[in-house]
Amino acid sequence: MTTVTLRNDMLWKHGKIVVPGYFTSWGTYTSKLPTSSWGIPALGAAGIHTCPSATFTERQLSPALKKPNDKGTMFICTWCYPRAKTSRYKMPFAKQAGINRLLYTQECIENGNEQDWIEYQIGYVRHATRANSHFRIHDQGDFYRTEYVQMWIEVAKALPEVDFWAATRAWHLREDGDPVAHGAILELLREFHALRNVQVKPSALAFITGEEAELIPGVHLPPVVPGLGGGTGAVLKGVPLPKGIYKCPSHEQKGKCLGKQDGGVDCTACWGNARVAYESTGQLLGRRTRRAAAS
Repeated sequence: MTTVTLRNDMLWKHGKIVVPGYFTSWGTYTSKLPTSSWGIPALGAAGIHTCPSATFTERQLSPALKKPNDKGTMFICTWCYPRAKTSRYKMPFAKQAGINRLLYTQECIENGNEQDWIEYQIGYVRHATRANSHFRIHDQGDFYRTEYVQMWIEVAKALPEVDFWAATRAWHLREDGDPVAHGAILELLREFHALRNVQVKPSALAFITGEEAELIPGVHLPPVVPGLGGGTGAVLKGVPLPKGIYKCPSHEQKGKCLGKQDGGVDCTACWGNARVAYESTGQLLGRRTRRAAAS
């Protein structure tokens, strides 16, 4: 039986900070950026869809964004990495760790113990950013309720020396969404982004495939949302991007952000207000898109 120890006001097991009461890993690591990170399941854990696009289909697209006769649209969430059969998030231990983070978060909110979560998260982020002052919020999951956004605001305010990055689809109000709840979350995300050490970047809903009848901002192109950072999107290999959208060079660097290392591009686009697109090289993705466009 492994002993769980208390050190520096944090619970530890196997050399890692763990979720109070559950003792699975509290944090994660994103190799592509690369930074320490934190995530919760996007789809259906504990009966909660934290990502508003987790069950997304074209039927839920906002009426203002719908265009007739567009056979090239393919939604990114269909190909979300945590949902892939080979995803590490599907591994039993990693899957349970994400669920436990969400359960603990929910318990803190429902029991009025948000401050416990905030203080624990501050301790983790401070420890995780000792060598790298950048931190990603959500390698999976999204901002799913107002209390949760407010908790992250308090964490970022307490750690002005840390740069926080978060992509989100909470900017988009689905056709079947609650406009009041959506508006409240969006206003808090604007407050969050206004902090000098935070980038909240709205994510596009569909890939740029080269087969679109029309490139629609917010659907295919990185969104432009007042009060938030420059949007992010995804493009298939070999498809040109419109002017004003920066293509992440990681696809030429073995899938990693190298900065000045190993001849990498000295790029800080993700951490600024640039609109950025990331390349998807999946052959299946390309075949699926071409079939959809030809149907």
